[in-house]
Amino acid sequence: MVPIKVGAHSYYVLGEAGAASSANEGFMSNAGFVVTNTGVVVFDTLGTAVLGHKLVAAIGTVTDKPIKRVIVSHYHADHITVAGVQGYGG
Repeated sequence: MVPIKVGAHSYYVLGEAGAASSANEGFMSNAGFVVTNTGVVVFDTLGTAVLGHKLVAAIGTVTDKPIKRVIVSHYHADHITVAGVQGYGG
């Protein structure tokens, strides 16, 4: 999982198109984050604990600032399942 820079302070990670499978390990949605002066705002948290931890690690390759907020775009499991994973402030 590699963050892709899309703006001065904003990044996203791109999941594979299609349904969750063993091949994509459930990584079939996107998540993003913005690095602010005081910390990181995460947009969606992906669908498994493993993916959540990988996202936190990917954010750590960009900044050492803490995650301060999580914004959930909608209720589907592939966007919210790991909102409570350690590293998200949970």
